[in-house]
Amino acid sequence: MSKAELLTVSNEEYHALRDSWSHSQIEVLIDSPELFRGRFLSEQPEYPRKMSKDLDWGTVADAALTNPKGMDDVMRIIPLHYLNADGHRKGDAWKAFEAMHAGLILMKESECTEIVRAVRNCRAHPVAKRVLEAPGDFQLTIRHLDDETGLWLRTRLDKISYLPEGLTAADIKTTRNQKPRQFAADAYKFGYHRQAGWYWDALVELGLEPDAWLNIAIGKPDPQETAVYEMEPEAISLGRQENRKYLRELAERIYKKDWRPRDLYQVQRLDMPRFAYFNQYEEENGD
Repeated sequence: MSKAELLTVSNEEYHALRDSWSHSQIEVLIDSPELFRGRFLSEQPEYPRKMSKDLDWGTVADAALTNPKGMDDVMRIIPLHYLNADGHRKGDAWKAFEAMHAGLILMKESECTEIVRAVRNCRAHPVAKRVLEAPGDFQLTIRHLDDETGLWLRTRLDKISYLPEGLTAADIKTTRNQKPRQFAADAYKFGYHRQAGWYWDALVELGLEPDAWLNIAIGKPDPQETAVYEMEPEAISLGRQENRKYLRELAERIYKKDWRPRDLYQVQRLDMPRFAYFNQYEEENGD
């Protein structure tokens, strides 16, 4: 079998695959090995992922920009007659509508206003527009074998663009902090550098050598502005190194069936944030 192959699956089918591991699953392992075990290895998921309005917002915006079927593939607007007199999702009418559209994100029309504006602004951004409209592939899905660990890995990229300056991979992020300093902090916090390294390696296994990795950051707060960031090569290299570390850990834990916390036998030191001492100093000195 080839070390790398393209898959033709829906977004829902992709996330339901149990024959390979994704970057988002590795981020769960980093957070908690036990959470990883209960969510992805248990016969009945013990810690199912809880969807939030932010996740719904991002899923709908992402689909509108990358899915051929657009928003209709992931969401439905709730007609007013399915809501109660106060506009709440309650009563038999709502339950019937919910049952008819199981698996879809259900939103009131007023909740979609910001998403529609965000998508429009993204498509109007000159760099984002150029990348999204360039020849290439949306939702490119790759499954490949990691030689070192023997684990099968999977990747689903928002957009691969063939630009005159080279092959560009782009991922769409919805964020409350699309300004440079705040977005950089979020990129580190949420492991965007590991995601870039993960996707980069998948493309290489497929025989495609990327020239650039972009994050198209769509702001959620008004006025839903877009910013485009190119990940520095050093950051991608760091992400690839960290991925190797956690893939080795995953392979070892699967082999040993050991999902205990990394710090189980450690007593960790606890101190107060530095500002706590400054506050005390100011109080004692009347500042």
